[in-house]
Amino acid sequence: MKDQWGYAELVVHSPPLNIFTVFLIPFVVRKSEMKKMSEVFSKFMFWFENVAYIILILCYEMIMMPIIFFQILWNIVRHASF
Repeated sequence: MKDQWGYAELVVHSPPLNIFTVFLIPFVVRKSEMKKMSEVFSKFMFWFENVAYIILILCYEMIMMPIIFFQILWNIVRHASF
């Protein structure tokens, strides 16, 4: 993946996120512009993917928190010896 001109950005991203590579198409003609824009695009994709994953994981945990709380509470009550 040692591409000195940045053309690797056109093929390294998996679907459906590779739709954003359309924004790189106008810069393919000039190598110097492609190098600059591929660096910007790489940073954008990194932050876009990670922020989306963090938000999804936090939402999942917030949804599961009450369910898990009541399940643990039920198990404590059920197995408690009086």
